[in-house]
Amino acid sequence: MTYFKELASYLTLLNSDERNDVVNYYQEYALDAGLSEAQIKEKFGTAKKLARQILAEYSMREDDNYQDNKETYGKEKAKKKLSMIWLIILGLLASPVLLPLAFCLVLLLLSLLILVAAAFAAVLILLGAMTFASVFVVVTGFGIISQSLGVAFLFIGCGIGGVGISLVIWPLLFYFIRFLLASVAKLAKYIGRKFIRKPSAADWGDIR
Repeated sequence: MTYFKELASYLTLLNSDERNDVVNYYQEYALDAGLSEAQIKEKFGTAKKLARQILAEYSMREDDNYQDNKETYGKEKAKKKLSMIWLIILGLLASPVLLPLAFCLVLLLLSLLILVAAAFAAVLILLGAMTFASVFVVVTGFGIISQSLGVAFLFIGCGIGGVGISLVIWPLLFYFIRFLLASVAKLAKYIGRKFIRKPSAADWGDIR
């Protein structure tokens, strides 16, 4: 059926084996139930809609299997968290929940993502300014050594102290953003599990 070819084309985030397993799973039930393409679309919507629900469920399951305590929180993991949240948002829009509810949940998740981005940008700018100012004070201190040794040492000491504080805060910033992103991802997964229903074998029997 064209429906299943189209479904496979929307599941590019899965590897070839996983994609084949998913498509075969639904194709077998459709054949067993003797369903036409029109009946499949009537029950599950378009192939794109079904693919979004499948990918949202897959991303949540993949996140469950991710070993937080055994792997560092690097850029790749942050990308996976963001990808999962985005797939859950798409899954909510494709889910059979009432549209106003799905829309509200999507707005909630998007608002939280914007809040995380804004917090990161604000702290990043603050720390950047602090680091720049500290370096400037150190340079100024060296520049006035010949004029006033005591004041120069004061400037250099304060500047070095500022740089040291910045170096301590930088990693704390990433731990803070990690916590915020993990919290949003956890909430997104909870919402996804509550409101995104991946079609199962039982559904196919409903349209026999």
